[in-house]
Amino acid sequence: MADARTIADHLARLLNQAVADAVADGDLPDVAFPEIALERPKDPTHGDFASTLPLRVSRTAMKPPLEIAEIIARHIPADPAINPPSAAKPGFVNFALSDSFIREQIDAIVESGGAFANLTIGAGKKAQVEFVSANPTGPLHVGNGRGAAIGDTLASILAAAGYDVDREYYVNDAGTQAGAFSATLYARYEQLAGRDVEL
Repeated sequence: MADARTIADHLARLLNQAVADAVADGDLPDVAFPEIALERPKDPTHGDFASTLPLRVSRTAMKPPLEIAEIIARHIPADPAINPPSAAKPGFVNFALSDSFIREQIDAIVESGGAFANLTIGAGKKAQVEFVSANPTGPLHVGNGRGAAIGDTLASILAAAGYDVDREYYVNDAGTQAGAFSATLYARYEQLAGRDVEL
């Protein structure tokens, strides 16, 4: 399965190849092209990814950005992951993922089950998630439950990203509050046993 980074890297390679081919064919001048960056279009009708490369190189290439976008789009080779790319004003190259590619990704997600989103960005790294930390001197409340759910979810996400995760429930049994609470319990126990103990 391809994640967004992988497909973006693939599209960047296609763009680089298209630029090299356009320069080799004499359709674009042999100038220094900036590093290719892809972004998500604000309007989903413009596709899944867009490149502003034509806008960024138009002054150096001494051509209108839309013309550069059209040249680059023409030189992008056919690829099963995308529909034919399009040029759009003022100088974007837009990419739409093909239906067959999306179906393949859905099939891969279903086949991989719960492990479909596992990554390796945290491989070899450790993370500690400390959560809940309920106050032992007071009642549990909804916030403690929320903290448990959020903490465990965050730890699971980190583990799926490859981190070696240490989940820690902080036992808040030290400090002034816990000391006063234990002294009060002891005094009440002694009083119930008939002994006169001051709080």
